[in-house]
Amino acid sequence: MAKPKAGERLLIYIADLEVVVSVVLVREEQGKQYPIYYVSKSLLDAETRYPQLEKLALALIMASKKLRPYFQCHPIAVVTSYPLRNISGLGIVLVPPTGDTIRQTIKCHSITNNEVEYEAMSAGLELARELGIYQIIIKSDSQLMVNQMVGTYTTREARMQQYLEKVRELIKQFQTWKVIQIPKDENVEADALANLACAADVASDTNASVIHLFHSILDPDKNEIAP
Repeated sequence: MAKPKAGERLLIYIADLEVVVSVVLVREEQGKQYPIYYVSKSLLDAETRYPQLEKLALALIMASKKLRPYFQCHPIAVVTSYPLRNISGLGIVLVPPTGDTIRQTIKCHSITNNEVEYEAMSAGLELARELGIYQIIIKSDSQLMVNQMVGTYTTREARMQQYLEKVRELIKQFQTWKVIQIPKDENVEADALANLACAADVASDTNASVIHLFHSILDPDKNEIAP
């Protein structure tokens, strides 16, 4: 197995068979690819009936946990059989006090990194409210957004101010809320889901439910949900 160089970009190949999902982590040098690590998971009976996108998400989340040091130290590109699209991806992990963890992958139009953070924040808040949650702790690795939320940083750009106002409107719907900045290496799972959203292009006949944000949350009437 190859050993990656510090900070170099790595590739992850995902394959899903009927009863198994597998991931291969590779490095590329001078046009040749060298495997670094291989992991696989046998699917439970219920998991074998997942749509392909959900199997890919399951494989990527598994890889992000088992290969955490690589995800923390390297930029990673996801390679799948799906056509690639020039889009941004959002990953949301919602952990209710009771019940299963909820993971959501969202594909949206190409936007800046700061806008992605606010789009993810807004989508997560709206999901929490739909589930009847009234108390929430928000964890983000974005120093800028967290400090703008708590008022430590001022917001000078007009568009960022609009995003901040939108999020504050959503926050008012909760009885209590708290926003915490976490290190990026503690946000691996959400980043993995975002990477999958960037890589995967879901065909029209796929029965997975994927949210497509073709416009900003600042133009909510233009967003769509693709069944």
